[in-house]
Amino acid sequence: MRIWNRKGLMFQAQDFETEAQFIHFVKCINICDLLGLGKYSNCIFHDDHTQSASIFRAKETGEYLYTCHSSNCCLDAGKSFTGDIFKLLMMITGCDFRHTIEFFKLVLNSSIETRRDMVNSSHNRDLNIGYIEGNESIIRDKGKTLCPKAMKIAGKSLRVLCTLYSIAKTNQYASVNSRREICFSESATHLRTEMEKLYDGCGNIKTSQELAILAYLGLIRKIAYDEIDDDWQVQSAINMALNSDSGVKLINQLCIIKLTPEKLKAIEDRAEQWNKYHYQKKTFSFEEIEKNEGIFAAMKIYPQGCKVKVNDKPKQRQTKSDFILE
Repeated sequence: MRIWNRKGLMFQAQDFETEAQFIHFVKCINICDLLGLGKYSNCIFHDDHTQSASIFRAKETGEYLYTCHSSNCCLDAGKSFTGDIFKLLMMITGCDFRHTIEFFKLVLNSSIETRRDMVNSSHNRDLNIGYIEGNESIIRDKGKTLCPKAMKIAGKSLRVLCTLYSIAKTNQYASVNSRREICFSESATHLRTEMEKLYDGCGNIKTSQELAILAYLGLIRKIAYDEIDDDWQVQSAINMALNSDSGVKLINQLCIIKLTPEKLKAIEDRAEQWNKYHYQKKTFSFEEIEKNEGIFAAMKIYPQGCKVKVNDKPKQRQTKSDFILE
């Protein structure tokens, strides 16, 4: 097997099914190893003698980021700068994003073969947009009439739902499963960023908490780990785990559900269930659901609540059978 060896850093050649999967894999490689830097170091973009730069790993995505905290940095005068390995390399080399991807494909001996069935055609995207706009119309015009209890409980969570709708419209890797649900990966960090674009600030909204509330009510569905097909979705999570010593939480795998009359009734029934157990948004948690409804009910709402540990075997193209939920 072809291996790239740089300063003792070993990478096995891999074939990726989508470009997004490959990009995420690269971002999960420690920037310290790629650029030969320490966790704290002098900034590489300005004359720095105080170790203003640091490298850290984002908890939500498992991706590494470089930050310069100095106001003297030439990259963003007067402000701290944060960027991933692609942004750093583009600044260092002057290459564009496309050439930077090709560079990493070369040095990592990797290839990308996009599967046609994983990328929506423009026709399918149009269908998805129609599906989602139908949901938006129902929430906006009929929600308080058809699901008054659920809409009251959801409250500001509806902003998160509408942001998910907006993301799904343009997500070229969103797929439609056998249930006719639109499925895609979405980190809480990216979701919050997109929500801030749509709304004037998010206040103290906790996106992970709001997703759990939406899932409990049945307005969205979180895909449990064991439900994920052994394709690009699970491989994305595997790539994160392969670059972690202790295991990381999986990125949210979400499904948008078509709001049919039957589904709206079920959503209102879930609101009654919420009230029955006296759940509160501030204290809503895995433990609360487990206490009232059992662990299986809790795992449906928090399927990413467990960490993933990789079996001790050569890090080849692993599948979900090679992983253990702790």
